[in-house]
Amino acid sequence: MRDLVLRNLTSLDKKRKVISSSEINTSNGICTKIRRNFICSLKSIREPQENITTAPKISIYKNHDTLLHTSKFLYKIKGNIYVVNQEQIYIVSYIHSFKLELAPES
Repeated sequence: MRDLVLRNLTSLDKKRKVISSSEINTSNGICTKIRRNFICSLKSIREPQENITTAPKISIYKNHDTLLHTSKFLYKIKGNIYVVNQEQIYIVSYIHSFKLELAPES
């Protein structure tokens, strides 16, 4: 059995967007949960700021529980991008995450 939920949300001022999906799949006695999120926000600036880094920050978390026979994996990227459009400078901040959980079917 497989359940899939998709969400696409935009803020009222159109400066923040959230796209997410959640999937639950059960097969061969294993329940798999997958969650994906992408959040980005847009901000107008006058000039590039020195205290904001454009290099992405990557985090990885992995956990395996031998007593409960479960596994979890989380991958997250955070970063900023400078964008120029019609002589206006914008900074786009984003977060992308991927979460995977494996557990025996209950």
